[in-house]
Amino acid sequence: MSRTRPSIVVGAIAALLWGQSVPALAQPAVPAAPAASAPVPAAAGPASPASTAPNPPRARLSDAGELERIVSLYSGGKYEDCTREVVRLLNPDNKDRLSNSEVIEEARLYHATCLVMSGREKEAIAPLRAALTQNPTMGTPDSLTFPPPLVSLFLQVRKEFADAIKAEEEKRLAALARAAREMKASEQAERDRVKKLEELASTEIVVERSSRFVASLPFGAGQYQNRSSTLGTVFLLSESLLLGTTLGAVGVMGYQYALIDPLAYGSDITRNAKIARTVAIVSFYSFAAVAAGGIVEAHVNFVPEFRTQRKRALPKELRTPVKPSNGTLAATQVLPFLTPSPRGFELGVVGAF
Repeated sequence: MSRTRPSIVVGAIAALLWGQSVPALAQPAVPAAPAASAPVPAAAGPASPASTAPNPPRARLSDAGELERIVSLYSGGKYEDCTREVVRLLNPDNKDRLSNSEVIEEARLYHATCLVMSGREKEAIAPLRAALTQNPTMGTPDSLTFPPPLVSLFLQVRKEFADAIKAEEEKRLAALARAAREMKASEQAERDRVKKLEELASTEIVVERSSRFVASLPFGAGQYQNRSSTLGTVFLLSESLLLGTTLGAVGVMGYQYALIDPLAYGSDITRNAKIARTVAIVSFYSFAAVAAGGIVEAHVNFVPEFRTQRKRALPKELRTPVKPSNGTLAATQVLPFLTPSPRGFELGVVGAF
């Protein structure tokens, strides 16, 4: 009796344990909860407003606040997000774009920094150039805030920018100098043109037409008309001398004939009269020959007309105005005056000189 009692107790305990474990093993596995993205069937009744409303847009911060957000993106290593945000805030078509010049300058530096840190150094040159274009005297970025690659790239871009500005300035100065030279040359050409016009306007051309009748006259008249003064003087003197000799011989001959006795022949008076007659004939024909030669020469070298220039005064409205010098005296004004005095009246003049 004593042996069977413990065995009965042990068997009861084992049966109890077995009866609890079998339902647990036979129980089916509980399915996992559906994922949050799986659609949930709509429950009966109206939906909740909180479950259907879209996310509200982010509020626009001040320029300084937006810059702090860009700095936080850069500090957190979110270079692509930083780049997109700066591009959005600098877009001219964006109504919420940055407006403060200093903030824009800093934003471009962070834009270039994020591009450099993303391995896009070539793209980082554009924002640096834009920053230098906005502020050519922009200083070197702080090496404690920005990485060394950005500082080195900034120095390189600034040098290229300075060289480009210098070249553009030299080109502009050269263009200004060329324009100044061209203007000076144009003004000088205009002064020369006006001077020539004044000379032409103040010069009068006189046309003297020659006459064939004058050319047919003796005593060098044709030569003087042809402006051959030397030759005209030769003909004038020679013809005058020959004609004078002829007239003198004729006078002597007449005088001698008046002294001759009609019954006398072969006397000295007769001989003198014959000599005077011979001299008169020779000198006259010589005069005729020289005069004919002068007339022929005048017709051969006949000049139809001569043009001469002479100066004339220009009208006042066509004269070039002359600027008065600083030392020009005022016009003299003199006025008479008559004043009473104890002795009568005083007459005098007063004026400004």
